[in-house]
Amino acid sequence: MATPKAAQLEQATGFTPNQKAWVKALVSEAVSATTKSLQAEILTEIAKAHSGGQATASTSTKVLEDRIETLAQRFEEDDKYSLTKAKLVRLMKAMGID
Repeated sequence: MATPKAAQLEQATGFTPNQKAWVKALVSEAVSATTKSLQAEILTEIAKAHSGGQATASTSTKVLEDRIETLAQRFEEDDKYSLTKAKLVRLMKAMGID
């Protein structure tokens, strides 16, 4: 079953125009705050990667790429107790096996 869209649910809620405006403002504020937070975090990580010169930036970029790869592998895992390729790779990295 598909998730209904806001426009489909709007009439069924029975909200007054003021209530609808409040909900929209609340959601907009939450999205804006989250976006600004993520943007600041990304800019901080980029600044860290480029702060120590070319060699450090290259090393930091590699660290960031590894972290992104690890997160992607964890996202792709389908079952908590199954032994997947992503889990094996993470275990090997944790043990220092490349």
